[in-house]
Amino acid sequence: MCRLTKALNYLFDYGRHHLEWFTVFELGLSSARKLGDEPYEGFFLRVRGYVLGRLMRYDEAIQESRQGLEISRALNDHFHSAWTLRDIAKNLTRLGRYEEAREFAQEAL
Repeated sequence: MCRLTKALNYLFDYGRHHLEWFTVFELGLSSARKLGDEPYEGFFLRVRGYVLGRLMRYDEAIQESRQGLEISRALNDHFHSAWTLRDIAKNLTRLGRYEEAREFAQEAL
């Protein structure tokens, strides 16, 4: 289930079916948690954060992204940590929280 859901990521991103994307990734997240698969759990949380940002649900996006960031950091996954920091910075900017956004953006570098 996790692999199939991840494979659908690109289809949803290009098709801009954000509500469906979020729903499918809820299933993926649930599966990853049941399996105890932290890399997939982190992936689904990060992408859900991204999708929530696309839906202009910025506070929720930041919460999901922070959860994914915690997992990425615990796994010592620098690439996805940086990607997630960037997404958090974008959403903070959209909320007008520029100083916080700058801090996250700098950390992503």
